[in-house]
Amino acid sequence: MSCPAFVGTGTLLREGECVWGRITGTNTRYFSTPDDGGYHQNALSYQTGLQTEFAPDWFFGLTGAYTRAIQSDPDRITGTTSDAGDVSAALKHQVGPWLFAASANVGYAWADNKRLIDFAGARATARSRSEILSAGGRLRASYQVLFGDWYIKPYADLDLLYSYSPAYSESGAGDFNLDVRPLAKTLVAFSPNVEIGGRIDLEGGRWIRPYGTLGMMVLSDDHFTGRASFQGTGALGRFATDSSIPDRLGEAGLGLQISLGNGVEVTGEYQAQVGDQFVAQSGTARLQLRF
Repeated sequence: MSCPAFVGTGTLLREGECVWGRITGTNTRYFSTPDDGGYHQNALSYQTGLQTEFAPDWFFGLTGAYTRAIQSDPDRITGTTSDAGDVSAALKHQVGPWLFAASANVGYAWADNKRLIDFAGARATARSRSEILSAGGRLRASYQVLFGDWYIKPYADLDLLYSYSPAYSESGAGDFNLDVRPLAKTLVAFSPNVEIGGRIDLEGGRWIRPYGTLGMMVLSDDHFTGRASFQGTGALGRFATDSSIPDRLGEAGLGLQISLGNGVEVTGEYQAQVGDQFVAQSGTARLQLRF
């Protein structure tokens, strides 16, 4: 939800008015451990948005996104195909090299799940449909330090994340079907980062902005506890399962923004997150038009 561009002939980045669209592909792997089976997920997201300046140095942004993801465990025992949509709004204020921003988003995801069962010679597939409601908010502050044809921009994000999955039931596997209880989770995340970039001038007022980012994310918790029971067994078949996520992630990225003239800009970006038994990589292609 941003429209940064160089001011004049310098390297100060300023927010602006634009419409934009981008496509992001993500590959995520959580490697199995003795306590957790791990998973592998591929996702493709389509996002579009706009940003306008409603008062001097005050900006409002609005975006919408759709994501399709396919997830499985290493042994292909379980699999999930999910679709998700979300909308976000942002408010920003720029004061010279300072930028302050606040954003909020709500999302809804629906998934088709399958679980293969092979027990004592009995083979079956349990199927279910689950949903996730999510909401979040982010505060960001950044400051840009200029050095001729390059810059350093330290920034920090504070996120509040909430998700809720209603109860659902499996079918197709008889006594092995599960009734899954509702699950709610709230997390707080803090992310200090730094961006280093530069400016390469081309003919006709066009330019190229190569940049890189480096930082980390710290989460307030690293466990999810789900509760379920086998159908027909009541309290006797009730059990809890723990899933873990890394609570500390290293983050790094590389990007290239190119001004093509007449307000048209394209951006390519690579991002990676690395944690304990966890690797996520994403690539983004973005087109924006300034007005």
